[in-house]
Amino acid sequence: FMREELVASRVSAIERVTEALSNQNPISSAELSGLMMTINSLRLVMGTLLGVSDDSEEPEFDDEDDPLAAQWQLYGWLGWFLEWIVDAQNLD
Repeated sequence: FMREELVASRVSAIERVTEALSNQNPISSAELSGLMMTINSLRLVMGTLLGVSDDSEEPEFDDEDDPLAAQWQLYGWLGWFLEWIVDAQNLD
């Protein structure tokens, strides 16, 4: 029942983040919070697609060209970026 509302909310958040990142002004605290929520949503989707659970470990890939290797790298990068945003918010 909430799917349309959730999708609209996520699209709106992505649009606000895109706007904040495209202007030349420093990012405000509110914009940084919006970025954090958007990155977290992306990371949750990636984690679901990759089947990540509490006890999951990143798999080893013999072939770096394996599409799953790139997806796991993106998932890790999103986690790092999310951590960086939280640290940046704590500086205020």
